[in-house]
Amino acid sequence: MNVKSHFIVANQLTKAIDTAFKDKDIVWIENDTLIDCDNNLKLNF
Repeated sequence: MNVKSHFIVANQLTKAIDTAFKDKDIVWIENDTLIDCDNNLKLNF
């Protein structure tokens, strides 16, 4: 089974989440144990 395409999507999603953290669209709460984001947040990847 070829999983290469799954890793490509996973890497794109990781980059989108990282950008959302940097832009403060996703934030850590409660001593870095939970994350919070707007209910309307859309990750583009």
